[in-house]
Amino acid sequence: MRADNAGCLLKQAPQYKKALLLHLKLKSPREEAPVLKLALVQVYGYDSPQEMLELITDIGKQLYIDSERRAEFSDLLQQQGFIKNFEYRCYRKDSDIIWTQIDAQCVRDSNGNLQYYEGIVQDITERKRCEAELRRQLEELQIEIDQTKRQ
Repeated sequence: MRADNAGCLLKQAPQYKKALLLHLKLKSPREEAPVLKLALVQVYGYDSPQEMLELITDIGKQLYIDSERRAEFSDLLQQQGFIKNFEYRCYRKDSDIIWTQIDAQCVRDSNGNLQYYEGIVQDITERKRCEAELRRQLEELQIEIDQTKRQ
């Protein structure tokens, strides 16, 4: 393992960027606008919650790279009422692709009606890059081991 990549995961682990996705509301019966926290919109590359709300008109097409993952996320959240460690690739405002992980739950009123989702979104792009690099290095090492055994 090369020295420059050896500590990749260890260096990144405590610095995960966390963004509180508090009160990402669905359209409620009172038609309130969603409330987004600044840390969340910054993960996606927007300058303000207002900017993100104005520019994102179709989450499935504008944020999620794979619309099937969005459908899977929604289905699991509806069935279970919560979801943990859900990973997906998405677009930032500048069209860069990032990996994110979300832990979310449904918040319901006393009648059981869905009011909004809340949870935590993390940018895990660097972790994914490090994992891919470690997999590549392990494959190279396995090839070297196999070649050594044949000699």
